[in-house]
Amino acid sequence: MTRSQLEAALSEKLAPVRQAQAHRAATVTEFAAVIAVLAGALGTGVVAEIAGVQPETVSRWKDNPSPHPRAESERRVRTAFRIYQDLLESEASATVRAWFLGLNPYLGEQTPMEALREGRDAAVLAAAREFREGG
Repeated sequence: MTRSQLEAALSEKLAPVRQAQAHRAATVTEFAAVIAVLAGALGTGVVAEIAGVQPETVSRWKDNPSPHPRAESERRVRTAFRIYQDLLESEASATVRAWFLGLNPYLGEQTPMEALREGRDAAVLAAAREFREGG
């Protein structure tokens, strides 16, 4: 077995662990911290688009998470955070940002940002998995 085959096999075995860690981080991290990380990495406008709110709302959430966002907005943002954390294990932050903004063949040539805004979480998670696995 070649080195690249061994690395691919190891990466495949570790994928569920990375996904579980990203899921846990997205669940237990304070919402204001989730917003701060995503806004810093993806930009306030991108986070606002994913959440379906104005950029000013994202800035408020970063400073003061009360009152709580609508459940659907929080779910979208936490899903984006989960994906960001997972992809960051193997990609540079700039690459992950480009992934969120780029047309994606696994999403019918829609961007992951738009698909998350529409509530297509499962499809975006699957597209991220495909990307991480080299697709």
